[in-house]
Amino acid sequence: MCDGDETSGAGHVGRCLPLAGAFAAAGHEPVFSGAFGGLAAWLLERAGHVPRAEPPADARAIVADTYRLDGAALCALASGRPLATIGESNRCPDAGTVIDYHFGAMPAPDRLAGPAYAPIDPSFKAARRDRTGPIAGVLVTVGGSRAGRELAAALAERVAGGFPDARVLVPGGRETLHELVSQADVAVAGAGVTAYELACAGVPTVLVELIANQAGVIAGADATGVALTAPADPDRVAAQLARLRDPELRARLQEAGPAAVDGDGAARAVAALLAIWGG
Repeated sequence: MCDGDETSGAGHVGRCLPLAGAFAAAGHEPVFSGAFGGLAAWLLERAGHVPRAEPPADARAIVADTYRLDGAALCALASGRPLATIGESNRCPDAGTVIDYHFGAMPAPDRLAGPAYAPIDPSFKAARRDRTGPIAGVLVTVGGSRAGRELAAALAERVAGGFPDARVLVPGGRETLHELVSQADVAVAGAGVTAYELACAGVPTVLVELIANQAGVIAGADATGVALTAPADPDRVAAQLARLRDPELRARLQEAGPAAVDGDGAARAVAALLAIWGG
């Protein structure tokens, strides 16, 4: 269960798709339910999922990444079947397991904690390469919401001025995010799940705090040294991005990211959930 549209962006779907793939690989049938539009709907369509408005009545377990339902509604859905909630999703206070994949997350009996459980597509591991040479590609990806697209336009203009010999890579065309990440030597990204995808790929990145609930990701990135960070101000982002001209700094970041996010988090989380749920 997740949502995604012009307001909430596509991060919820982006987190749930790798988990759905891991459940399918383990012999289970994932079914998406929720309200979808824009990039989120396109991601589901590209992956071959036809979502439902409501979860099927015979669903044997629920994974939820949503703000649309409150804790009481999630508790009702969890009655008689297992529940897991992801990251900052609303959650049932009395039941379920939390997949808290953020940097610095603290373990607890009801919690899968830390970036070892980051639900990202494992194919981002294949994008790892040396990025200390000339900067030929700068990725700008700050979410699928309307606010994110407006910020992306301002950032792309500054990137073009600061790196005149580089190609500015912006999602939204025919190339997938994975293809763009493979081409990127550095990146500017929102501090959502994309932060973990770029860390896994070893892309030196400036993370931007787009909304208040990303503050923890920003603090964790600062503490672990996997990325530079900035508020959602184009000039301050550009100043941080200019620091990435330093090859030594890029070398440190491209090593720190994969060391923190190995890319196997979705499969690891699903295996842990199935063990908790008794198979």
